[in-house]
Order: sequence, then structure tokens, then C-alpha cells
Amino acid sequence: MLWERCLAPPLPRGDEFDLRFCARSFELSDGSIHSVAVTAAYLAAADGGPVRMAEVIAGVSQEYRKLGRLVLEREFGDHLPSPR
Repeated sequence: MLWERCLAPPLPRGDEFDLRFCARSFELSDGSIHSVAVTAAYLAAADGGPVRMAEVIAGVSQEYRKLGRLVLEREFGDHLPSPR
């Protein structure tokens, strides 16, 4: 799965990762998934911690905005992004 490859060790990851949720919920191209992973890694580095679902979701939200897509609550489920 591309999500797993883009967010694989040695990248430090939090325990609550649910990449199957990401694969099921977000229709993104390979390049967009890579952009989400890079964004999540930078956000985690800025916070000084591992990449968590919060950073992945923030990355998806940012990618959606770049693509001109709406951030819809039904796609994000319990992982609705907080504004950054």
C-alpha cells in the first residue's frame, strides 16, 4: 500500500496510525499521497515528535485545499482535522 510505503520506518510514527482508513477514505493520486506524507513529516518535526494521525490528517486537509477540494466531515470521520 502506497500510504505504508510513504510513511514507513525509519520515519518515527505514533502508535495510533490507521493507514487503512486513509486508503479507504481519501481518493488521492500517488503524488498527492507523497505530498501528504512529506507535509505530515514536516509538521511532526516542527512539533518535535513522531508522525501521528493528526499530522497525516492535517496533510490530507492541506492537499485537498491545494487541489481545490472541499474538506468534508464524512470523509474524515473521527479524524476531522483541526484548523492549522
